Amino acid sequence: MNFRTLQELASLCQARGLGIGPLMLEEQAAESGRDARLEFAKMADYYAVMKDAVQRGLHEDTTSRSGLTGLDAQRVMAYRGMSDPALDADASLAMAYALAVSEVNASMGRIIATPTAGSCGIIPGVFVSCQQRFGWSDEHMT
Repeated sequence: MNFRTLQELASLCQARGLGIGPLMLEEQAAESGRDARLEFAKMADYYAVMKDAVQRGLHEDTTSRSGLTGLDAQRVMAYRGMSDPALDADASLAMAYALAVSEVNASMGRIIATPTAGSCGIIPGVFVSCQQRFGWSDEHMT
């Protein structure tokens, strides 16, 4: 990568006349040596796994083998339907989605460990809830 700070990233985007997404796609393709279309397809596949993990966590039994975790995302969703959540509707939905993915991870399900397996629910929780809220396409999200 040709930058270390957000200011350097912004300057690089301006110099190349690109937004952050297209610039990062170019950077990733250059770093991997693969065509940008292949990199984009890989990212789209990763996003599909994230969305699937959200749905699995909301609709399947995610109780971990130890029994210490599981089904909390479903409890949050049920609570959202019965009462006014302490968080606003958007934040509580993102939280439920993040919990769903974390519980899929704890029950040995398939997730994308981004940035780490321990925080694997945060990005899908925010991305999927924003996608629904704003009506963005999968391509836009990728």
